Amino acid sequence: MGTTNKGQISKDDLKAWDGSVSTFSRKTSSGGTGTYNIIDWAGVDVYQGYEARTDVAISSALNAIGSTNKRAIYLDPAAWVISNDLTITSNITLRCPPGVDIQVAAGKTLTIEGAIEAGPYQIFSGTGTVTISGVQIIHDQWTDGSGNDYYPSTDDSIDLGSSSNQFKDIYSDGTIYSDGISLAGNITPETDNSYDLGSSTYEFKDIYADGVGYVDTIAGFTLQGDIDPSTSTQARIDDADYFNVAIRDASQEIIHEVPLSQAFSPMSGWV
Repeated sequence: MGTTNKGQISKDDLKAWDGSVSTFSRKTSSGGTGTYNIIDWAGVDVYQGYEARTDVAISSALNAIGSTNKRAIYLDPAAWVISNDLTITSNITLRCPPGVDIQVAAGKTLTIEGAIEAGPYQIFSGTGTVTISGVQIIHDQWTDGSGNDYYPSTDDSIDLGSSSNQFKDIYSDGTIYSDGISLAGNITPETDNSYDLGSSTYEFKDIYADGVGYVDTIAGFTLQGDIDPSTSTQARIDDADYFNVAIRDASQEIIHEVPLSQAFSPMSGWV
């Protein structure tokens, strides 16, 4: 009696899901026919199901799935040639393991409206255009393989946290650029007398304050308006003789003027 050897099975021995039909029939060991579920471990394996790594194969998978069924398509680690314009609709998740190279030809556009499952590695190449609208946060390594930046897919559309679910602390060694800042707390420098607010070439325009201003030195200061000692307005300035404080009449003519150091003392003539 001879020896029967059994070898290993491969992906080719398995029935691949084409994105449409989830079951298949085959003969049983008794000669009948059985219906079995297709293995769906990562969505539609495009190469396994359509035997090509091209935009045509991807389009065939997309057509089988349709534009409403929420499914994933899987591209195995290899070069995928996109020679025609191709749109992956919003109901499709594109799964790209390490080694996938989607090569978009010159003058062609790959539009991805759905989600992308990929790590921080390059998945797109070629001189064509890749437009991503279904992913909120994009990793720049997807397009050129370099850098460690994350950025939104569309400008001025995504919040970081919310009024009810806030981040606690933010640490940054670089620069934070913002069109506007709204605060609900104090601004406190990490060390005393070390950091500037603005610079000689980039100055703030106006400063509005309801409270008290404590400044060691004021240079190039112009006072517009009156200081009324009868109110709770306070000022503490070391170089108080640097400028004068004036009282003006209704026509804005100066009727009394004294150095600031004397403004709130008996010698001013005001108190």
